[in-house]
Amino acid sequence: MFTSTCVTGPVKIRSGLIFAAFGAVGALGGAELGLITPGRTLLFFFGILMIVVRFSCLGEKSVTRKNLTLSGKEWFRLKTKRREACYLG
Repeated sequence: MFTSTCVTGPVKIRSGLIFAAFGAVGALGGAELGLITPGRTLLFFFGILMIVVRFSCLGEKSVTRKNLTLSGKEWFRLKTKRREACYLG
């Protein structure tokens, strides 16, 4: 299924490989940085990151029912998923 999607679908192999290469370099760099950084400092910056993510969830523009043509069940499901996404990370 993957190969047929690559041939006929919207998969951009070059973009994916570039993204994977930068992700691997970032992971290796982050691992090395984590080894030389004290644990309390890592925990502090992780806490700051979590606060920033939480405020970014609060600052998102809300989707109004006027913008969408959904049934009542679909609208409730969309609102629930958005709320879960902010709670889960």
